[in-house]
Amino acid sequence: MTSYRQGNSIPDDNNLERAIAASKEEEAKARELALANTQYDVDDPAIQALVSKAINNEKTPPRKHHIVPASYLRRWTEAKQLRVTNVDEGNSWTCAPEKAARITDFYSMASEDVDPAVVPPLFAETQLSEIEELGKHAIDDFLQHGLSSRNSTSKDSLAIFLGFQHVRGTGTRERSQAITREQFKMQYGDLSDEKLSDLAQKSSVPPTPEQLAESKRFIAGIQDGSIEIQQQTAAAVSLSFSMALPVAEELSKRHWVILRTPHMLLTCDEPVVPIGGPGTSRGMQSGVGEAWVVVFALEPGALLAMFKHPPRRHWLRDLTTAETVEINHEILAHSHKLAFEKASRRMSAALKVPRLSSLLEITEHPVEGESARSLLSFYTPSRWKDSDAPPPWPVERWYR
Repeated sequence: MTSYRQGNSIPDDNNLERAIAASKEEEAKARELALANTQYDVDDPAIQALVSKAINNEKTPPRKHHIVPASYLRRWTEAKQLRVTNVDEGNSWTCAPEKAARITDFYSMASEDVDPAVVPPLFAETQLSEIEELGKHAIDDFLQHGLSSRNSTSKDSLAIFLGFQHVRGTGTRERSQAITREQFKMQYGDLSDEKLSDLAQKSSVPPTPEQLAESKRFIAGIQDGSIEIQQQTAAAVSLSFSMALPVAEELSKRHWVILRTPHMLLTCDEPVVPIGGPGTSRGMQSGVGEAWVVVFALEPGALLAMFKHPPRRHWLRDLTTAETVEINHEILAHSHKLAFEKASRRMSAALKVPRLSSLLEITEHPVEGESARSLLSFYTPSRWKDSDAPPPWPVERWYR
C-alpha cells in the first residue's frame, strides 16, 4: 500500500498540485507547520529552557518512547515486573515497566519542514518527561494525603498529566490519521475523470497528458484504498498535544474523589477512561466533557473518580470487589491494545472484551431544505458497538 504524508508535497512524478488547481495540500501543510512552530511562545524562558534540554538530550537520544510513563507503571510492579496483556490477542507476559508500552520515535518532531533550532526533534519527548515528573509527585501526594493535600498545585499538576495522557497514545494518533484520510477522500476521492480534467484546465500550469494520467491513477488509488494520506509524525504530535490543555481544564472542573479498592485494579494504554453513564450510547466512546464520570487508576488499590455532578454520599463509598471488577472491565474496554496489572494476576486475560471493530465512524446528516448538502460527524466507536448484550455501566450506585 502506498502512503503519502499530509504536510509534504506529493512527489514530483505525481504532480497532483499541477493537475488539481483546487488542491489544499499546501494549505494543510502551512496549518500543520504553523501548529508545530507556534504552539509555544518561543520567547518564554520556560520554553527556552525546555528547548535547551531537548537539544542536550540529542547527545544520547532515546529512540524508544513510552506511550504510558514507566514511572506510572511501576506502581503495578512485583519484584520489578508487571504483567502486560494484549487485549485483543489474549496473550500476556511480564517485563520491567521501562520495557513496556514503547514505540520507536513515536513523539519525534524531526521533519524537513520544522526548524530544529525552534522545535528540536526531542522537544515533545522532553516535554512529556517534565509532565510525567509532575504527575508522579502529584499522585504520590494524593495517595499520602488525599485530596486535602497540603500541596495546592497537585491537582493542577495531575490534571495536566491526565490531559496529556488522554491524547498522547496510539488510539488518538490512529484516529487522527483516519480523520485525515477520510477528509482527503471526501475532497478528492470521488473526482471523476471529467471533473479532474476540468480542474486541470483551470491550473495556472496546465499538466501534460502524462501528468494528468498519473493524477487519475492517484485518484483511483485514493478510491480503492491502495494509497493512503498520512500526517507527518511531527504534525500528528503537535495536533494531539494541542488538545491536552483543554482536556486538562475540563477535568479540573470536575468533582474529584479518591476511592480505595481491593488491591486488584488494572490500568491500560489509554488509562484516562470516560464513562458515559445514563442516557449515553454503549456503542460510542464518551468524551471527557459529557461523560458522567472519568476514572483513572492511581495504583492497584486506589481509583480517582472525576464526576460531572457533585457526588452524593452513597457515591463516595470505597469500591467492593464486584465493583472493582466492573471498573476493570471498563478499563479493558477502553484500552487500545495493552492492559497492565500486577505480575501475579491474570485478570486482563480472564475479562473478555470485543475487538475494536473500527477506529472511526462517520454519520451523514441531511441539511433541512438543502437536498444537495449534508453535514458529516465523526465519532469514536467503543468495543461494545456491535455487541448484542453490552454490560451495564459500572458501579450502578453512581447513577442514583
